Amino acid sequence: MEGQKKVRGRPFQKGYDPRRNLNGRGHTRDFLTSYHLALRKIAENVASTEEDVELKIIEVAIAKALAGNFYFYRDLMDRVFGKATDTIQVRAELEGERKPDLEMVGWFLERMPERERLRVIREFVKWRYKDRV
Repeated sequence: MEGQKKVRGRPFQKGYDPRRNLNGRGHTRDFLTSYHLALRKIAENVASTEEDVELKIIEVAIAKALAGNFYFYRDLMDRVFGKATDTIQVRAELEGERKPDLEMVGWFLERMPERERLRVIREFVKWRYKDRV
């Protein structure tokens, strides 16, 4: 009894069970499809083309953005054309100069094979004096 999980609710019955959804999940339209259907309907009511209606909506969005309401323009563009990629540049500087503990470096170098030790020292010298070469 200790190792068994407590079952919530009642398990499905074999065969027909009215609680089972055999049709799968419901399907809804995405925003872009709804947007184009709305453009088509407005264009029919105004006796214009979809492209003209879309240009008019973009003009309104730009006018609102210039007036200070950028949200309408941003939301419309993000939903129709996809969200723009956000890039973040980070430049970190260490406070003060961090110098490695020379005793610790010596301890590591002593335990390295000689070939590896020489490679590490060469790389360090190249890095340290790269602006002088």
